[in-house]
Amino acid sequence: MASLPENNVMRYCSLAFTIIGIALTATSLFTDHWIDVEIINPKGHDIYLHRGLMQWVCINQKDISDRNCIAKYPLFPGWLKSVFTCMCFGLGTQSLLCICALLSLFIKRGRMYISVVCTALSFTSFLLITIAIGIFSGQAKPVYFETYIYKGLTVFCHLGWSYWLSVGVIIISILCTSLETVQIFLNSNMGYTSSTLPPEATATWKYTM
Repeated sequence: MASLPENNVMRYCSLAFTIIGIALTATSLFTDHWIDVEIINPKGHDIYLHRGLMQWVCINQKDISDRNCIAKYPLFPGWLKSVFTCMCFGLGTQSLLCICALLSLFIKRGRMYISVVCTALSFTSFLLITIAIGIFSGQAKPVYFETYIYKGLTVFCHLGWSYWLSVGVIIISILCTSLETVQIFLNSNMGYTSSTLPPEATATWKYTM
């Protein structure tokens, strides 16, 4: 079977989406705006609070340079531990996906198998982060997402931008999975040779590989 001319446009797009996904996942995971709380005081200044997936307990707070901070992970409820764990594993699979995507740019033989691995990693990342978002939304909603009056203060809780970044990662994961799936079919040549493809199909193939 004759090899068809190829172009790495789709691979570069997949790699770019993967890098963006890693950046968004890391930002979402390690920032503290998953929950934003706004306390409206009609007689004074409003108060704004926020929290993330990971909380830290800091010792020696009088001297910031000597501050010793430890994670409060052991004190988390079970559902929040699950969310944090899924996000961490999702970030790990995205990192592996990035490595495989880089390898596919330099390895000419066996690219279809690398695309299969990339598709599996991308889909796994999508599942992990989707599970994390689902657990967080389901478990945190009755605790945090409400508006109520307390001693004359209006307390309004809502999802923060860190949460919505992780939702954006889900969309990017879907795009990556779609691109990698298409590359599997393109790399397998779908049973065609350069002699059986019409000129317009060969040109399309050239600029999508």
